[in-house]
Amino acid sequence: MKAIFLDRDGTLIKDYPDHDWAHISHLELLPDTLFALRKVPPLYALFIVTNQYLIHENIIAFEQFRLTHQHFLAVLRQANIRIQQTYFCPHVRHLPCKCRKPETGLIEQCLLNYDVDLDHSWVIGDSECDIQLAHAIGSASIAVGDYRSATKPDYVARDLTKAIDFIANG
Repeated sequence: MKAIFLDRDGTLIKDYPDHDWAHISHLELLPDTLFALRKVPPLYALFIVTNQYLIHENIIAFEQFRLTHQHFLAVLRQANIRIQQTYFCPHVRHLPCKCRKPETGLIEQCLLNYDVDLDHSWVIGDSECDIQLAHAIGSASIAVGDYRSATKPDYVARDLTKAIDFIANG
């Protein structure tokens, strides 16, 4: 299968400052998230790959992450958008970790469960670690938003809709 690996924070939902997360009960989707994800070509499976260091840095509890993420997925399901699976890294930023992007551990977990053709898949995100992940796994990359990092993506899109249009139209 072909896949689109989506970053969550800053790509699908608003990216909040770390100190604000303790007060978040519902995730705010970016304005074009539902519209864009409805346009994904049916031959692509959607996966979310996200760093969630806030959990092990004790900024949020795992239960808060779980509840807010489940609500977010329910909103997507109500819009007939199917996320195949979410993979997340809860580990702190300052310690070595094989699953924190741009390391490939989250994708390796995915490959244990799904037969994904990485050569024909995409990584879409708003940060350098997303683009570096795409390079590390041999997939194409799309940077969304105001991307200004040193690692060059294959394509830069103003928003998620433009990114999905680029994939759909080649």
